[in-house]
Amino acid sequence: MRTLVPENDRPARARLGPVLLCAATGWEAAPVARRLNLRQSRADRFTGKVSGKEIALLKMGMGGEKAAASLRSFGAQSGQAMPDLVCSIGYCGALQPGIRPGELVADVQGAELDCVQAIREAAATMGLPVHFGRILSSALVLGPEEKARWGSARRAVAVDMESSSIRAWAEELQRPFLALRVVFDELHDALPARMPRDESLAEAARYAFGNILLWPQLARLALRQGRCAKRLAAFLERLLERL
Repeated sequence: MRTLVPENDRPARARLGPVLLCAATGWEAAPVARRLNLRQSRADRFTGKVSGKEIALLKMGMGGEKAAASLRSFGAQSGQAMPDLVCSIGYCGALQPGIRPGELVADVQGAELDCVQAIREAAATMGLPVHFGRILSSALVLGPEEKARWGSARRAVAVDMESSSIRAWAEELQRPFLALRVVFDELHDALPARMPRDESLAEAARYAFGNILLWPQLARLALRQGRCAKRLAAFLERLLERL
């Protein structure tokens, strides 16, 4: 028989030190920075406090190589306090059926049970589905058939481009790691195979005029992107209050 322990009688969680949030792009980082009231301290970094915890949000660039280079630079800076928790945040693609855009995926392999419970609690306060499982990383945008193969053969729930590199850096430094991603595309969604190379206005214009036939799809994806980013930011705020 399961015994329910009143909330006030549960042991207090240990106080968490600095947290490093790692996002690939400004599209992912900026909504989080606004929601958490972080200030931009460098071109690639936002800093501040949430519930007394020091938070650093690092904008790394898209892909595993850029993520690894950005983290090496972050770790090499003199006087830089190493985080108590490293989080990979941003968008991901579903690798299993029934996982919808705007829902959360959490890869908690090796994480403390308190972190897992905090994720469940934060998601529950929003009525937001959260799927626990393995998040893979790919250097390329995967099509529906590839996503289905990856999900089946490798028993993973989602794919992104950076989490594997972020995890490797955290493990090298013996720091706890979480991947907390919001689903952008479902298993059977087909995204444009080519994406903008960076976030500059010049690149956005080049991409748009080079893909005129995709404008209706790109407009729909832009709206989805905004909704997903806001939902992830709200979730992270509630999670950090509980850690």
